[in-house]
Amino acid sequence: MSGRNRERHQVEAQPAPVIRAMRVSDLSEVLEIEKRIYEFPWPRRAFEDCLRLGYYCVLVCERRPREEVVCGYGIMELARDQAHICNVSVAEDRQKRGIGRFLMQALLTRARSKGTKSAYLEVRPSNQGAQTFYRKLGFSHASTRRDYYRARVGVEDALVFRIEIAA
Repeated sequence: MSGRNRERHQVEAQPAPVIRAMRVSDLSEVLEIEKRIYEFPWPRRAFEDCLRLGYYCVLVCERRPREEVVCGYGIMELARDQAHICNVSVAEDRQKRGIGRFLMQALLTRARSKGTKSAYLEVRPSNQGAQTFYRKLGFSHASTRRDYYRARVGVEDALVFRIEIAA
C-alpha cells in the first residue's frame, strides 16, 4: 500500500467521535485543552459551577482501544426559549477536522429538543476564524457587548451571534 493510501486508510479506520456528558473527573483533561487554546482560560471553578448548576455540559471524545480521548467540549445554558452557548472548544491538534461542527450540531439539536427558539453566543472581534465558523453554521451578528473579555491590554468587546433554531 502506498504512503498516501495508508494515510487515508488510517484516517478512515478511526472510530467516529462520540458525545457524552461531562463529569467532574473530566476536568483535568478539559482544563488542559482550555489552557492550551486560550490566552485567558476559564478557571476550574467555572466548569465546576456549570456542572453543579445543571448546564448542558458535554464532551466530544474519540474512542481508542482501552481509552477515550477528550478532543472537545461544549457548555450551554438553557433558559425558556433561548440557549446560551457559553463555551465551545476543540483541542488544538484536533481542530479543522469537523469536531467543532459535530459539537455545535449536538448543542443545537439538544436546544431544539428542549423547545428553545434561538441560541446565542459571544465571540471576540479578533477571532475571525470563529466568526467565519459560526456564520457557516447559520449564526449572524445580533449585537455587541462592550468591554466583555479580558485582553492583553485592557478589555475587548464581544460580538453576540444568534441563530433561530425553532422546529
